[in-house]
Amino acid sequence: MIMQKHIARMTLREKCAQMVFIGFRFDEPDYDRTMRWVKKEGIGGMCFSGGTIFDVTPLVNSYQRVARYPLLMASDFEDGAGQQVTGATVYPPNMAVGAADSEDLAHLKGRHTGLEARVLGIPWVLAPVVDVALDPLDPVIHTRSFGQDPARVGKLGRAMLRGLHAAGALGCAKHFPGRGGAAAGADQGLPALEAPLDQVERTGLPPFSEVIQEVDAIMVGHLRFGALDPGAPASLSRAVTEDLLRGRLKFEGLIATDDLVKGGIARFCAEAAAVERAALAGADILLCPGDPDLAIQALEDAVKAGRLSESAVDRAADRILGVKEKLGLFRERLTDVRSVEGVVGNDAHRAGAQKVADAAVTLVRGSGRVEGAAEFLLAKDPGCAGDAAVFRDELARKVEFREGARTCVAAVLFRPSAPPGRVRLDESLAAKVREAGRRCGEVVVVSFGSPHVIREFPDAAGCVCAYGMDEYCQRAAARALLGEVPYQGRLPVALDA
Repeated sequence: MIMQKHIARMTLREKCAQMVFIGFRFDEPDYDRTMRWVKKEGIGGMCFSGGTIFDVTPLVNSYQRVARYPLLMASDFEDGAGQQVTGATVYPPNMAVGAADSEDLAHLKGRHTGLEARVLGIPWVLAPVVDVALDPLDPVIHTRSFGQDPARVGKLGRAMLRGLHAAGALGCAKHFPGRGGAAAGADQGLPALEAPLDQVERTGLPPFSEVIQEVDAIMVGHLRFGALDPGAPASLSRAVTEDLLRGRLKFEGLIATDDLVKGGIARFCAEAAAVERAALAGADILLCPGDPDLAIQALEDAVKAGRLSESAVDRAADRILGVKEKLGLFRERLTDVRSVEGVVGNDAHRAGAQKVADAAVTLVRGSGRVEGAAEFLLAKDPGCAGDAAVFRDELARKVEFREGARTCVAAVLFRPSAPPGRVRLDESLAAKVREAGRRCGEVVVVSFGSPHVIREFPDAAGCVCAYGMDEYCQRAAARALLGEVPYQGRLPVALDA
């Protein structure tokens, strides 16, 4: 234990508090309560959602100034810091990297994400997702995955982690033991991984085995792994967390639960029980409990009652403090606000995102070219933010959009989501696209999001997958249709299922 000098001075409650990482949402800020948990209770860290490049770092610094021990700040920067922070770089999703099948581009995504995360003061990136995309109807993972080949997922996940480390940031592989193939379960709303153990060993576990020597932390998912423990979600299961991850796979880094207020975990058991069971299972970090006071008290009570050993809490605190030492937070915990604008969202990082998008765009069917005149149709799922404005504007440089043209370009924005459990494009939108094909003579479908939406249009003259709805994927798709960039990507998932 490398941090015994600190642990020896800490009370039991302070050590328990190090295991609790609270959530902070800029759209629902609660500064007073959050500051109390930081200042009075001495929580271990925070997980941020939202904000802009102008307000995130000052807020992070304000918490670091008053914290008893430096805080480990985290965020879901799966697709770059811009996924959460307005003004930062949004990278194409992992499935785009999987379509490019490039370790160099995975490393680039990780490095640029890590550089922006460090400058923002949020050095723990809760990525990469190394779940395998086995189920086309999965409403959770989809384009967050590098694809359906476990070897490719592991290879690219490891490259992304190396990129994060090159930038001085930490990564977190998720969601152990792998959500690929987990069906949405009716039992307390938890997804269920019912495949036999040998099958999971061939599909879900290999990516984690590949990254296990590289990764700083692993997030255990709120899903039932029936082959090992049918009675509890993996995040609360000692058979999954301690026996499999720590014991068999020899993982020595941080183990974190998934967000404790989502994923059906609240319907499985009361929060105090979930906190205690996660700690007993072997978790070091309890991520985003609904009631941090209750979480700290539940840990303290469990130790005092003899249900949880204080040595287990000591080991968790040692790992957490050790990571903070590794990041240099005991030497300097504040971030220079003046450095943010020069790094976050800079031209080099935006160019890197465009490079990934250009390498990913995939021709599935047809010539992949649009010339002369065309109709334009936007088929956008209600759950998707934004539009296809960048795509349309890029095409308009060389294509005349008018009604009655022989070709219709249909931009389809769809990504499965849970909640509300949308796993297919709404039939009314699919019908609009098919009707456009009949009316014009041919339709070229461009999928921004799930490539599986292509299966809805077997008669389309042309099909292109861009994987993401960000400006870079839109620009890449338009330039490919215009013949300005080649189609280099290959589908990382099968569409014939």
